[in-house]
Amino acid sequence: MTFDEFCKAKFDRGHAEHGDTWDSKHINARLEIKNELADLYNYAELLTEADLAKEIRTLARELWTKLDNLGQHGCDW
Repeated sequence: MTFDEFCKAKFDRGHAEHGDTWDSKHINARLEIKNELADLYNYAELLTEADLAKEIRTLARELWTKLDNLGQHGCDW
C-alpha cells in the first residue's frame, strides 16, 4: 500500500468513525495536527533505530512549535 492509499484508508475509517463534517468550522485542524505530532513524538521512543527516532522527534517538535507560534499570532493556517 502506498502512503497516499494508506492516508485515504485512514481518512475513510476516521470519517466513518467520527462522522464529523470535514471543514474548518467543525474541526480545529491546528489542534488535531498538534495532537498527532505529540503522538509521533511519543511513539518514536518505542523505535529501536535511535537515529530514526531522533529524526521523527525533531521533526514533530519543529512542526508542533511552528503551529503553536502561528496560533499565537492569529494566523489561520
